[in-house]
Amino acid sequence: MARKVKTVTAIKGDTAADRRLLAGISAVTLAPSPLTDASLGVAMSRNEFVHLLFSISSGDGAQLVPWWYSTISGQWHKGNSFNVNANDIRSEEVQGMDRVYLECLAYTGAGSLDAWVALVVAVNEK
Repeated sequence: MARKVKTVTAIKGDTAADRRLLAGISAVTLAPSPLTDASLGVAMSRNEFVHLLFSISSGDGAQLVPWWYSTISGQWHKGNSFNVNANDIRSEEVQGMDRVYLECLAYTGAGSLDAWVALVVAVNEK
């Protein structure tokens, strides 16, 4: 039986602009550096699944790669790259990972890219 879930923000803030993981990106960005810096990105709060939400100007596109931090290895690990455009959403299974960071590998267009992280949280059925 499917369980009920809700999503909550991974980054606290009063407005959507305050809660962004990426804000106004319009060029390539770097991987987390150094790869052992556990303060980068955003905490996953031990969630199993997250949704990565994107807003990008019409006609623009980006190639992104998620990086996942693990306290077991004490370093960041590179996920699979993916492309986004418009108002895409991407779901990721992150069981046990502690933090997420997004690197922009390529960007096309004149607009900008914003990204948010929604933690998927199980709720009690009543």
